[in-house]
Amino acid sequence: MSERPTVLLAPVTVSRDKAAALLDVGETYFKQTIAPELPVIRLGRRKLYRVRDLERWAEENAEAPMVEQVGEGRT
Repeated sequence: MSERPTVLLAPVTVSRDKAAALLDVGETYFKQTIAPELPVIRLGRRKLYRVRDLERWAEENAEAPMVEQVGEGRT
């Protein structure tokens, strides 16, 4: 009998502690600062956050890269 290959799927939703870990911030910071900006899926008392919303939040809150102006103002 052949075994089926294991398929690893990326999660669609994550709990608050995993959402904080994905963004590399503490749970308290996530809860107070980031979570209020995100849609939430409620399952009883449990709150789940969509990974795509976390990615969108990161994109929207990313700063433009700093470009060094080498030689600017020199003659």
